[in-house]
Amino acid sequence: MASHYDIAVVGGGLVGSSLAIALASSLTSSSYNIVLIDSQPLADIQLKADSLDGRSIALALSSKKMLYALGLWDNLQEHATAIKKIHISDQGRFGATRLDSTRYAVESFGYLVPADHLIHTLNNQVDSLDNVTRLQPYKVSAIENHSSHVILKQNDGETVLATLLIAADGANSFIRKALGIGLEEKQYQQSAIVGSVECEQAHNNTAYERFTEEGPLALLPREGNCCGFIWMNPTEAAENHLALSDQAFKDKLQQAFGFRLGHFQSVSKRFAYPLALLMSHQRVQQRVVLIGNAAQTLHPIAGQGLNLALRDIAELVELLNENDLQNVDEKLDIYADKRQPDIEKTIRFTDRLNFLFNTDYPVLKQSRGLGLAMLGAIPVLEEQIVKQNLGESGSNASLLSGHMINP
Repeated sequence: MASHYDIAVVGGGLVGSSLAIALASSLTSSSYNIVLIDSQPLADIQLKADSLDGRSIALALSSKKMLYALGLWDNLQEHATAIKKIHISDQGRFGATRLDSTRYAVESFGYLVPADHLIHTLNNQVDSLDNVTRLQPYKVSAIENHSSHVILKQNDGETVLATLLIAADGANSFIRKALGIGLEEKQYQQSAIVGSVECEQAHNNTAYERFTEEGPLALLPREGNCCGFIWMNPTEAAENHLALSDQAFKDKLQQAFGFRLGHFQSVSKRFAYPLALLMSHQRVQQRVVLIGNAAQTLHPIAGQGLNLALRDIAELVELLNENDLQNVDEKLDIYADKRQPDIEKTIRFTDRLNFLFNTDYPVLKQSRGLGLAMLGAIPVLEEQIVKQNLGESGSNASLLSGHMINP
């Protein structure tokens, strides 16, 4: 017996849940019957969120505005920390760039939100929506896309029919693989170590990007005197760092970052994951669209991955709101064309930034500090970094400016 839906979203993580909420909340698409599918039971997702131990998500200002428009921000702002200043420096070299949100007449460059709180808020909102059905655990084992619908199957034979399928099932997307969509892949031979650290001095809502000898290190302001950190290391170095005791790792982190925030008081449990750039050869196929990490996975050096996905969602929902789903393939082609410039620009930005601050070329290494010192004196270059951090993409999507979609 098949279950019929207008839209099937495969992947119940941050991107898939945000997408389901945006679809269900928009004016025309609120009449759509939506199913949110994930291979894990919801209870397992909730438990995983609770085990994240202080990890945080960096949201660009445009992403915050979108969450506000969707009615989510009231539940998030109590634990959100504004990023009002950005300090960029290179360990052992002259030069730094200091950016201040007041100079750009914005409330902040973005916000840091605890990952567990964001996950729980999204899940609670999904559960409150009358036109969204959860189907989990449901492990998709086969897919067929036809001219008028898509068929999903799992091993026990249960079938889902949908007019449109949106794949938000991550970097290892089963949907992408099952449809034969190729992938361009670049392994960075790096791993990211993430966790949080309690500092002696107040961070004053400043985000720090520090380019160290072992790789870029970001400290992002959290509640109190705590900062979330993400430290990109060569794979072997990351493994060695993870093996250190809390005290030894804290000392290593202090040595790399310096004493701008005084002495580090304590450090949380650390996690690591490998880094790669993945780019799908296609983002749309007949009645199917890939979104988030299923379409592209970025280096986390500038915290752009989720913010880019939220911009994908804002554009896609706006286009779907303008038309019924019977002519959806034309809309998907328009969507892919509209999103291409922002996606390409963001990929170039993160990839080149990582190359610049991990290069072994002596001339580039020596010129990095001068480049940072000069950045503040060249407004057009500084403006590019600010726009990237704000999440400005040239999009006119209503959600990105904090408004619901107009009829």
